[in-house]
Amino acid sequence: MGSYESGIFEAAGYKWRLVFYPVGKNKSSTSGANHISLYLRIAEYDTLPLGWEVHVCFKLFVQDQIQDKYLTIQGEAKRFHTMKTEWGFSEFVSMDTFKDPSKGYLVNDSCVFGAEVFAVQCSSKWECFSMIKPPINKNSYTWKIQNFAACKEYLVSPTFEAGGESWKLCFYLNGEGPLKDSFSLFLHLVDLKNLPSKPKVYAKFMLRIRDQQHSNWFKSNDVKYGSKGYIVNDTLMVEVEFRVVSATNGSSQVKQDQD
Repeated sequence: MGSYESGIFEAAGYKWRLVFYPVGKNKSSTSGANHISLYLRIAEYDTLPLGWEVHVCFKLFVQDQIQDKYLTIQGEAKRFHTMKTEWGFSEFVSMDTFKDPSKGYLVNDSCVFGAEVFAVQCSSKWECFSMIKPPINKNSYTWKIQNFAACKEYLVSPTFEAGGESWKLCFYLNGEGPLKDSFSLFLHLVDLKNLPSKPKVYAKFMLRIRDQQHSNWFKSNDVKYGSKGYIVNDTLMVEVEFRVVSATNGSSQVKQDQD
């Protein structure tokens, strides 16, 4: 028999099994050789929320049926999760000790194992990040700046929506920061307070100024943009086109200590 699983029992608000390896779990390696192994396994974890974690401290023990005492081994705090559903001891008791009649662990070919489980915390935190490629809803926005000659140094566009987020364009006629020899154009994400904690929004986009006469676009080396057809009837056309915008969905739950 490779292993034996106990029935399901409840402790600290979760369901568990004890898993007994009578000839050791890792009998092919040095660790666990010539020992019985005993492990605690979380059960029915498929009913827990996505991204679940259960942090517990536990003790595993075997009963001395002669003196009605227990050999107890204290485990460290462990984190159970989807990729690690079982923790315990590969060298719980040596086989010689376990089978020694005077020890009382194996009596009439029966043994008694037990566990104490103290849940520290169960947390569920997950985040799904996806990049929305075109076509996305309203993947471009054109900002018509009228009365351009009378504009001040700093302009902000109306708020617009793209990729499920709210944005603004910011235009600096005389540059921003040390860049005073050219204009500056920025894309700003708005309503940051309404985003989850540690917000992450990624976007791939193109900023451009429309050539209203020749259907061309402004290039960085076109210093005199006024002579290229970019300003017509005292109006400048600024546009942003989104190539990719991220979408993030997540959840976070915490269940406090129980014992």
